[in-house]
Amino acid sequence: MHEDGILDSLFGIPWPGSPFPDQWWDLPANRHNQGCNLSFADGHAERWRWVAPKIFIELGQSIAPNGEMKDYRRVQSGVRPATN
Repeated sequence: MHEDGILDSLFGIPWPGSPFPDQWWDLPANRHNQGCNLSFADGHAERWRWVAPKIFIELGQSIAPNGEMKDYRRVQSGVRPATN
């Protein structure tokens, strides 16, 4: 999570097909050579380099028009919606 946007211990993003608008609930970190390391529930981790810089403006911020949608969709693709 971007250091300027830390609010709690969770990272959240709307899941694919959710009724929520496309926006960063929690902006990913950008401080490691324009990328971050992500760990997944199955125990593996990956280094992801961002297409666009992650510049924190506010919580719940819009997707920047600088190509950031590609990064957003990539992170979103790693989220599975809740099942009942």
